[in-house]
Amino acid sequence: MRSQVNEMKKEISNSKTGGILVVDDEEQILRMLGRILAREGYAFTLAADGVEARKCLEKQAFDLVLCDVNMPGESGIDLSRHIATRYADTAIIHITGVDDPNVVDSAIEAGIYGYIIKPFNPNQ
Repeated sequence: MRSQVNEMKKEISNSKTGGILVVDDEEQILRMLGRILAREGYAFTLAADGVEARKCLEKQAFDLVLCDVNMPGESGIDLSRHIATRYADTAIIHITGVDDPNVVDSAIEAGIYGYIIKPFNPNQ
C-alpha cells in the first residue's frame, strides 16, 4: 500500500496553491485525501507521522497542513504547535476521530484553524 501512496505523490504536478501537507498514520486516510486533493488540482505531499512531516516542512513551504491528532510518536497537537511557531503563515486543520471538547480546545490553543471529525464528507 505504501507504494500506492508514493505513486500518488509522483502524479501530482499542477498546483492551485503553494501546497498542502497531509499528515496521518492511517494509509487509507492518506490515499483518500490524496484522491480528493488531486481531483481538485491541488499539489500535496503525504506524511505518515510527525517526523516525516517535519522533514517535509524543512524542504518546502505549505499553505495548509491537514493533520490527524492521534499518531505514533508526536501527536498532531504537538506538531501543530511546532508549525504555528515556526511556520506562522501555514494554516492547520485537524482531521481526526477524536471528538472530545478538551482536545478541540487544546488544538485551538496550539494554533489550528479548523477541526473536522472522521468520518467526514469530502465537501467538508
